[in-house]
Parts: sequence; C-alpha cells; structure tokens
Amino acid sequence: MNEANFVIETLRLTPDKKGENTATLLAYAPAVSHAKAVLYVHGFIDYFFHEHVAEFFHQQGYAFYAIDLRRYGRSILPHQRPNHTHNITEYYEELSIAVNRIKEKHNFLILFGHSTGGLTAPLFTAEADAGKHVDALLLNSPFFDLNYPPVLKKTVLPLLLKLGRSKPNTNIYAKISSLYGMSLHKDFKGEWDFDLNFKPIKGFDITAGWVVAIHDAQQRLQSGLNLHIPTLVIHSAKSINRMFRYCPQITEADAVLNVQSMRKYAPCVSDQLTRVEIKGALHDVYLSKEAVRNEAFAQTAAWLQKLKA
Repeated sequence: MNEANFVIETLRLTPDKKGENTATLLAYAPAVSHAKAVLYVHGFIDYFFHEHVAEFFHQQGYAFYAIDLRRYGRSILPHQRPNHTHNITEYYEELSIAVNRIKEKHNFLILFGHSTGGLTAPLFTAEADAGKHVDALLLNSPFFDLNYPPVLKKTVLPLLLKLGRSKPNTNIYAKISSLYGMSLHKDFKGEWDFDLNFKPIKGFDITAGWVVAIHDAQQRLQSGLNLHIPTLVIHSAKSINRMFRYCPQITEADAVLNVQSMRKYAPCVSDQLTRVEIKGALHDVYLSKEAVRNEAFAQTAAWLQKLKA
C-alpha cells in the first residue's frame, strides 16, 4: 500500500487505566470529493492495507475512509496489548468520531466491516448515537459466531467465559492458525504486502476477556438488531477446517470462520438484506485470487448500483 495516496490522521481518544489511546483515520486522497462515502473497519489481527479496495470504491463514485481501531495497526502504542479488548463498545468512541466527521462532508455513508469489524459495525449502527448516521452496511465475512465445534461450545466455552469475567487478562494460549496469514502474504503463499508487525503471520495471543467480549457482542447480534438499512453480507461459499499443514485448498475457502454462521445470522442484522456467496473466496473476500475477487467486486458493484435506484 502506498500511504502517500492517503491522508492519515491520529485520533486522540479517552485514556484508560493503561494510559493513552489513539485510533488512526485514513482518507483515500483521490476520492474525498465524492458525495457518498465508505468507512472501512478491519478485523482481528488486521489493519487497513487494502488500497485496491479504496480504488474500487473511488471508481464507483464513493469517497473511501478506513480506520485502524485502538490497539490495532498504526494505532498500537508501546504500553498496549495489541488487538485486546474487554468490550467492543469501547470502539464506538473512535467510530463515532469518524462517522460524524465523514457525514459532515458526505451525504451518504456505507459502514464496511470485515470479520470482527463485521460484528462491530452493525452493533455500532444499532447501539451508538452516531449509528443513526450510517445509511448502509457492507459486511465481509462477518464474525457472527465463535468457530468452535458444538462439543467445545458445551464444555470449554462456559469455562472460558467464567474465566474471562473473573480474570479477563488471562492468556488462553490460543491463536488463529498461521496458515491463513501465509495464504495472504507475498513472502509465503500469497500476493499481498502488509506489515507483519501489525498483522503477524502467527497472530497475537488471545485472552479470556477477549472471548467474553466477542461472545457477548455475538449474543446481542443473534438476538436481532432490527435495522432497516440496505445491508450486503458477502462471504465465501465454503469453509475449510483449521489445518496444521498447508494445502492449496486453503486459498479457495474461508479458513478462519464457519460460513454457515453467516448464512444463519445474517437475517438478524437488517430487514433489507442481500447475501452473496463467492465460490473460491478467502476469509477476506477482497484478498482472494484475482478472478475470485473480481467476481466479488462485480457483485458489490451490482449492490451499490441498487442503492442508487
């Protein structure tokens, strides 16, 4: 990603017990004059580096913005545990700042969330005061449910939740498989160049408190948000179970989440839902192989065109 093509601003946030908090707002410089806008919210072990996505929306007539949330990407400070949270509602502060600023310049806003961002974005829209300024949602492989087998949900998950509520900073020594990161980065099996300090192949440690934060947010979404705005949920047509050895199939399916959860819970978001499955797509649909991501962009463009009708 060429950062020279973006205006990058540090947002100063309310300090917490650990100290200072910041977020980072990026604006794609060629596109800021458009009347309509998109705000991109990344997922877990992630940050914004998707310049080709910014260019796509620019070509569709949308100004493009992205945010690195607190403790993510460009916003990580030395005293912070990367990507950690006890409650995703804390992200509402920086999202509110960003949304309010964007709506001062643009008359229509799509909030675009990937993975964990795809969980945070609809909850922010439903729960935060600034959420009323969101006009549409685009959710790329949203994290609607924990990807645990049923037996673990009945046995291990209750223990994790109990631990997370009493000792939230406890490291549970669980990480997302490194194989997904390897499928993306150009130094391994992929085509993308991203900062391995911000998005390490081996990920970041997960705490019990993070599991509680995600579980509680998912429970609220699964209960129904009753939004009445156009919503596109786009995801792979199939998932592949976590593996310990790399294989070509990992580049043709969602290797992080179970797409069945997206099929099941997408209707809980909005009564104006469009759900699209992309054959051969990765967890981040827009980082899939060129032919696959071009299909995803075509489907997205068709949905955007309907918004203009």
